[in-house]
Amino acid sequence: MKKLTALFTSAVIAACTMTSFAANAQGQDYSPRLYFKTEKSDEYDVLPSGKIYINTSSTDASKISFNANVFIDDKWNNAGLVFVKWQGSDKGIEISEFLNPVEYAGGSPYAEFEKAEDISWSLNKEENFIGVAYVCMVFDKTLTFKGEKSDSYPLGGFKANVDTSIPAGNYSVNFMNEDTQKCDILYRFEDNSTYEVYPVGNYAKPLPIGISDRMLGDVDDTGKHEAFDASTVLAAYADLSASKDTGLSDAQLVASDVDGDGVITAADASMILSYYTYLNGGGKLSIVDYQAELV
Repeated sequence: MKKLTALFTSAVIAACTMTSFAANAQGQDYSPRLYFKTEKSDEYDVLPSGKIYINTSSTDASKISFNANVFIDDKWNNAGLVFVKWQGSDKGIEISEFLNPVEYAGGSPYAEFEKAEDISWSLNKEENFIGVAYVCMVFDKTLTFKGEKSDSYPLGGFKANVDTSIPAGNYSVNFMNEDTQKCDILYRFEDNSTYEVYPVGNYAKPLPIGISDRMLGDVDDTGKHEAFDASTVLAAYADLSASKDTGLSDAQLVASDVDGDGVITAADASMILSYYTYLNGGGKLSIVDYQAELV
């Protein structure tokens, strides 16, 4: 493992020798997009939205592990520094291991980093986050994509352990964007100017994780999907729209968000009812696979 601190400091010093602008050469705001992609497993569901759904009643294990990769969707091929950090939202979502993209995915996004030992990364177990850095140390050069696109290969991957005893609710792995801990991309131009951006919001969406004690969509926990589940979700949506208490537990609320978009809407109720009809017609897919078929 290489430590990031010294490398990042050197990169900052190098950047300071150049003129920095708050907008690109065309005077437009631009940000690359950072995103997560989770590997599928029988131990949890990955919804079409990307949300991980864990039904703790389906396992006796004290922890469930998942692997995910971190990508950068970048239309510009002239970054001089790419510094990305991500963190578990709770100690029960333990970021336990860095997965080197060269070893794990056959390469990194940048052609200059062909060997695993070339990639600088750091795992902070106390603060539950990982950071990875790609820096071109030649002042008048930039990083170049290894593949056709910036996200042909991941920036890095990670293993996380979910404590199945944590309370039901919504958790996440987040790209860091606080003052002293943030994601940072610095671009270099031929006129020696630079453009620095810190991806946030829609350009750095979290990896959502839902923890419940029942199947997705089985709100009343009967072990099957019924029209009553759909009506319960529709009633919850009406209550939430009116800023009223739904009367549902956290486990029920998590199970109600069947499309994984982070909110309970009429679309969730409609999906459950559609799936119920599908099952009555002899359908065999899970509700997650059923949704994927409709996408």
